[in-house]
Amino acid sequence: MQLLFVPTESTPAYFTATRAYVERHGKPLTFYSDKAGIFRVNARENAEGRGYTQFGRALFELNIGVRRPHRAVTDHPRPPGRS
Repeated sequence: MQLLFVPTESTPAYFTATRAYVERHGKPLTFYSDKAGIFRVNARENAEGRGYTQFGRALFELNIGVRRPHRAVTDHPRPPGRS
């Protein structure tokens, strides 16, 4: 795990943190994303290059996978009668 405090979330900050992580721990197999737009273009009409952002393309070129949750746990409605 790598932590970097920055004023705002940005592509250069992700590159800096990722480089520090790789230098310290080696290349990860997969990144687990919280659906952040840094990895993939979320709007289909804006998706060029298969929907990858610059950072997402870099991970693809490095053969680092990105996993995104299909649906958040809170997105699942509870069936009637269950709490």
